[in-house]
Amino acid sequence: MVKSINLKSLAKNILIASLVAVCAALTFRLWFGGFGMQNLFSASSNVELSMGTNELTEMMIHPVRIIVKAEKSEGHNQANELGQIAEIEEFTQFNTMYAPSSENPHLILGMRIISEVLQNGQYDNSLNSGLEEFHSEFSWLVGGENEIIIFEYNFPMPADIFGEHFGQHQNMLSTRVSSFDMLVISHGKDMLLLAFTDRENMRIHYFSVENSLDFEVPETPETAVRYYLSTERFPDSFGSISFIPAWEDILYKNTIKPQAPYTDMRLNTIEPFVHFFFPNPGAMFSTTINNLFTYRDNFRTVKFYPNGVMMFSTMPSGRDTDNTVSFTDAYFAALNMVQLDIESMQSLGAPMNPIFLSGFQRVENENEWFFFFDYVSSNFPIVFSDDFATEIGMNHAIEIRVRNNIVVNYRRLLKNFYPDKNNNPESPSPAANRNFEIILGILPTIPGISEDLLHHAYLQYMLTSSDIGEIILHWCISFVNNTSFTIPAYFAESEVTDGY
Repeated sequence: MVKSINLKSLAKNILIASLVAVCAALTFRLWFGGFGMQNLFSASSNVELSMGTNELTEMMIHPVRIIVKAEKSEGHNQANELGQIAEIEEFTQFNTMYAPSSENPHLILGMRIISEVLQNGQYDNSLNSGLEEFHSEFSWLVGGENEIIIFEYNFPMPADIFGEHFGQHQNMLSTRVSSFDMLVISHGKDMLLLAFTDRENMRIHYFSVENSLDFEVPETPETAVRYYLSTERFPDSFGSISFIPAWEDILYKNTIKPQAPYTDMRLNTIEPFVHFFFPNPGAMFSTTINNLFTYRDNFRTVKFYPNGVMMFSTMPSGRDTDNTVSFTDAYFAALNMVQLDIESMQSLGAPMNPIFLSGFQRVENENEWFFFFDYVSSNFPIVFSDDFATEIGMNHAIEIRVRNNIVVNYRRLLKNFYPDKNNNPESPSPAANRNFEIILGILPTIPGISEDLLHHAYLQYMLTSSDIGEIILHWCISFVNNTSFTIPAYFAESEVTDGY
């Protein structure tokens, strides 16, 4: 009788041990088995637990900016030193759209043309030349009679992923192009042309097909900003291809204002958002110390700081491998997290500005990547000043750390930005604006500014303090030697009569 009881107890213990082992294995796989297996949000959120590869590729190939050609514009009609009217020079103008949505008609048309060329077209030829010839070729390419759509990227777009996504015929693209950072899509009555452009290495690869598509050219939205091509409008000043905001069309005094999604920081207002980050919200616990809200379970932590920063972190797997983590895999992991965060905000009705990838960095000797995203408002990027970055402990609106293809840290500034219509004059005084000609004129007067050729010139909103009431546009000027500086895009009232 005693022997029988022991056997039953032993069987029960083995069964319990087996179940515990299975649960432990499933738990380990859930938390540490890779980003795609992680349940980032609660089951009640009705949000996809992870993005599929095709959806992530769609997000990856969306350009930072779409640039389309407008019309020829007259140059400045100014008198020379003899009082004679200088000859009027024409320059091609462009419209540009930051962080275009998936419903953008130019994006949709551009992708339709890409598919047609890569599936049914042919490779034509490649240009691999010096700086002057490269600039001349690009100016000819975008300044011709055909309509164009330009996709611009902030990173080298891998041609193999791009070509595979669009169903390239016999690896037509990936066997000839490794990466590109700008794609010019030219469409005329008889021909469709793709020009994959690598600005750093000064290469252009041409592919084309006869135009058998039936489409109408979309109208440019009113929010688009007019731009010049740097190498056409200012050929002696630039060492790279860039698009410069046009003087005539911009009201530099446009301002924006910040608004926090959770202006009343209390537990009951932010808990619904926090629930998305925990597989089992009932297992999390919270603490509040000096307006720092912390939520955690055994593996994850979400914090809301008084300065408006939200931080999510999870325990790294500890399973470092010798295999190199590719940019693409790490970027997919980062995009997955960003998309799920966006959908969680949308499900709660909280506003969020469009975002774009502004940079990335790989940690040497580590299977680790950092990705940085920034907001867009009124078709201009929003950047942080050095003082503001120090104040909140972030240099960008979203900062993501990916280790072994798992997001181990995710931080975002929880603010929304909208146009301040009360401070946007309909007709600002031209004397108050710093156009790009003024910028070129004052460059030699600024101590320490490089005399090298310019690389890029952007207009962007700059956050300088968390207490700032209005946010104004600044010029960001960068040089080919990687130096840069910023300056407000218009004079203060006291400066208008004093000059720079």
